[in-house]
Amino acid sequence: MSASAPLLNTENRFPEPITVYWAMFSISVLAFMLRPVVGTSSPTLSEALQIMSLVTCGFSWLYARTLFRHRAANEWWPEMLVLALFVSCFTLHIGPSGPTPGSVFAYTEQIQRLLGSVMLALPLIESIEGGTRSETEKRFRRTFRVAFGSIIAVSLFANIPALLPWQVLIQCTLASIALVGATLAWRFRLQHPLSGRRRSAGARIVSAEALELRDYLQTQRPYLNPELRVSDLAGALDQPEYRVSQWIVDELGHRNFNQLVNHYRLQHAKSRLADTQAVKTPILTIALESGFGSIGPFNRAFKAQTGLTPSAYRKQALFASNEPPQLTQ
Repeated sequence: MSASAPLLNTENRFPEPITVYWAMFSISVLAFMLRPVVGTSSPTLSEALQIMSLVTCGFSWLYARTLFRHRAANEWWPEMLVLALFVSCFTLHIGPSGPTPGSVFAYTEQIQRLLGSVMLALPLIESIEGGTRSETEKRFRRTFRVAFGSIIAVSLFANIPALLPWQVLIQCTLASIALVGATLAWRFRLQHPLSGRRRSAGARIVSAEALELRDYLQTQRPYLNPELRVSDLAGALDQPEYRVSQWIVDELGHRNFNQLVNHYRLQHAKSRLADTQAVKTPILTIALESGFGSIGPFNRAFKAQTGLTPSAYRKQALFASNEPPQLTQ
């Protein structure tokens, strides 16, 4: 997936769950940050912002769940729990100040504090689960734990009496950092989906590790090296050879390593053959540049994939571009 990953699920045109919860968390954080700015200048707006930021910790947990685990079908209990937290917070918000012991507001306050404290720690727990093998995923989870844990620690430290005059400034600064971090995490997950996520109905399951292999092939283009071996890919990804071979066959859909490499080499060759700036480049040169050791295997592989010889493909591609060239065989 590219850096400009879509916000919508292309199967049903609804936003991805991770986008929904990222938006909810972001709105809640922004409301928390804006309330001190509004102050008493607009009581109605200030009240609305306070209500919008009542369950920021709950939204952070729901967002973390979408970052680090797959949602089970008909699993709504997390949302119900956050809703219960919101109801308890809202009840306290509209209730009398300083509820007397034993009153319904006193019990509601205890429930709210308990749920809020638990949900504050749950994102850290969510990031620990998974058992992923991908180094990229491991680094992402470690970074999340360090960043989120640091924000929580500093926010608790800000409650000491000596820092109370700067508490609002500290909290808003931490909220800004959390918002930026949440957005970066959202973009990362769109580009690196969780292992086992299905791309479409009936599609092959492609893990994050296999996607990392595909990204490495597309960005680093190791297939241009005619001496490339499975061991080279395994070494570059710090993975066992058997696992890389499994990803190639079971997840990327190629019969074997050679077919995978030839696929990318032929894509590169077709791009060069259709390039109007490479009209005078000999086909042998393009074959060698694409990672083939000689012209014979290149011609056979090219015709097997396209049904055309390289020279016929070049003529067809350049004719389609309306620029008839002088061709060099």
